[in-house]
Amino acid sequence: MNYRSFVSSITFASLWLGSATLASAQSGLISGPFDPHSGNYDVIEGGSFEAGDPIDVWSDPIGLDIANVIRVSNPVVKGSFSGLLTSGGSGDYYQYHKNGIPLVSGQTYVLSAFFRGEEAGGGVGLDLGNFAGQFFGITAITNVAKTSETVGKWYFGYATFVANNPSMTIRLVNYGTTGVNARNYFDDIAVTPVNEFRAVQAVPEPGTLLAVGVGLAAMVRRRRRGVRGA
Repeated sequence: MNYRSFVSSITFASLWLGSATLASAQSGLISGPFDPHSGNYDVIEGGSFEAGDPIDVWSDPIGLDIANVIRVSNPVVKGSFSGLLTSGGSGDYYQYHKNGIPLVSGQTYVLSAFFRGEEAGGGVGLDLGNFAGQFFGITAITNVAKTSETVGKWYFGYATFVANNPSMTIRLVNYGTTGVNARNYFDDIAVTPVNEFRAVQAVPEPGTLLAVGVGLAAMVRRRRRGVRGA
């Protein structure tokens, strides 16, 4: 199976949007903006992209040289920097975490990250697995289709998995885009024991807050009318 046929079999995540914990879902995709004080997760080495966090852990170990990850200061969602994944050409591309993530076989974890695409077409996200060769062994995946409605927005995605190897690998991926040298951003890439993980919470949009306020005001008026008529 080649990479293009592999990614064409992926159903891009279109899960519910909002706040969540694993008490209510095994995976999720949450649209920002986010409450900066919410969530609990364990960021991996090289996953914060902050100064001093080694970025050279992201590489292409099979030597295709199809993509690159650099540290950038805009846009960011947490801290001062995020990671930008780009390719020198167009199409499907990815970068591996060259140091396998240390895990306990048989235990359940959560793969999570913030990610964002800037051009429509295909998808953006990350996956984790035992990559023998190029494209096999995926155990967990979280991503979003890049459409006119989703590009330019940060998402927090997460997915549970059971470790089947004490050293598993994460990939940052531009899924299935052709003809576009797409820019993809990542931040706070994490692998967390399932009982410690809490998803971040979204901050309601101003329009949502206004609607809630109007609804509460109407409820108060109805309640006051009921009291006067008693």
